[in-house]
Amino acid sequence: MQEPHTFEFRRATKEQSADIARLIMMAMTDECCLYFCGDGYGLEDFYGMMTRLVEREDSQYSFKNTLVAMDGDKVVGISVSYDGGKLHTHRKAFIESAKTILAWMMRHRQVNSILTPWQYCLHIEGKE
Repeated sequence: MQEPHTFEFRRATKEQSADIARLIMMAMTDECCLYFCGDGYGLEDFYGMMTRLVEREDSQYSFKNTLVAMDGDKVVGISVSYDGGKLHTHRKAFIESAKTILAWMMRHRQVNSILTPWQYCLHIEGKE
């Protein structure tokens, strides 16, 4: 009988930002990522923006809000969670980055949140 495979969960580091961004984009889907891209911008541009957002400390996608699942020295999964009451503050980093880096034009005046203070948002993604 084969031994079960185990993963180690750790707090993310800034150096893992590129891997975290890739897994966030996997969860979002290409179609969703491209929604935020202006004319002439694509998934590589979005990936660069997401990597920078993960590197920041004031973004909902910050490495500070992330746990990584490790298989040896390889990031194979993530859990991103944050206080829902801080979402509007954290979301500003994403919206400003999408506008300036990807030439995204806001299609809606406000992006509404389903979260309220004291609720937490949890995103979990892994790869096969």
